[in-house]
Amino acid sequence: MGLKRVVQPAPAISLEDAKRQCRLAPSETTDELLIVDYVAAATDVLELYLGRSIMPQTWELTLDAFSDTILLPRGPVQSIESVSYFDPDGVKQTLAAEAYQLDSTSDPAWLVLAGGAAWPELSIGVNNVVIRFVAGCATVPPSLLLVIRSLVAQMYDEPTLVPEIDERLAGFLVNQRSYAE
Repeated sequence: MGLKRVVQPAPAISLEDAKRQCRLAPSETTDELLIVDYVAAATDVLELYLGRSIMPQTWELTLDAFSDTILLPRGPVQSIESVSYFDPDGVKQTLAAEAYQLDSTSDPAWLVLAGGAAWPELSIGVNNVVIRFVAGCATVPPSLLLVIRSLVAQMYDEPTLVPEIDERLAGFLVNQRSYAE
């Protein structure tokens, strides 16, 4: 199984918001590129801690074969863009959307076979199935934005330290963490 992000997310907070958190004047431009990187890094730290995506982003999950139910990590999953596979002749095909269903009510989300449908035959080998999906919050909870802002300020104030989610910040995340992965 392989999982890779193929479309990066937009920043979770604006540059202006991050500068305000770092106590910088809106007109201050010296560290803007650095702060943009801090926002991306803080978001990555938080996503790793939570085991889920914050801002909408596109992922590809690669599997050797289909199974009755397929767990989709890095939720919340918003949609399935495509399910492709290599047929017995090694030709890449795209599965019709009517052949599967997304269970995004469950956490984590699942991809399941639609009633009356069957998974197609596959080529012999590995990495035969590629599921492309969009994951991320439709609306980012304020507690997550607060933690991102705090991590950005932490990195700006102490640039030599690796940012961490301490007990104080972890308290904001109790209801957001995914324990299913």
